[in-house]
Amino acid sequence: MIIKNWYITGKNVMPLISPEEKRIYINGKVYGSNRFEEGKFIKTSHIVCARNNEIQTKNKHVYELGEANSEYEEEYPNAIERLMDRGYIK
Repeated sequence: MIIKNWYITGKNVMPLISPEEKRIYINGKVYGSNRFEEGKFIKTSHIVCARNNEIQTKNKHVYELGEANSEYEEEYPNAIERLMDRGYIK
């Protein structure tokens, strides 16, 4: 599964927050899932691990990250690299 046009928030869908915050969620459009229709907007459960352009959620789902939302990337440059630098998230 891949999430495209993604951005990071806290528990609420807004406001946007940085990749370095403690408890983060990915919001975006999912593709290649057997649980969701193609392009459905989803919000993941909170992220527990980020490595190799993939995230793992508290519910043990693994998603590849496509390109970040352009407005999010403008607000938080290099968002995917910053997220991947975290590794395991407590």
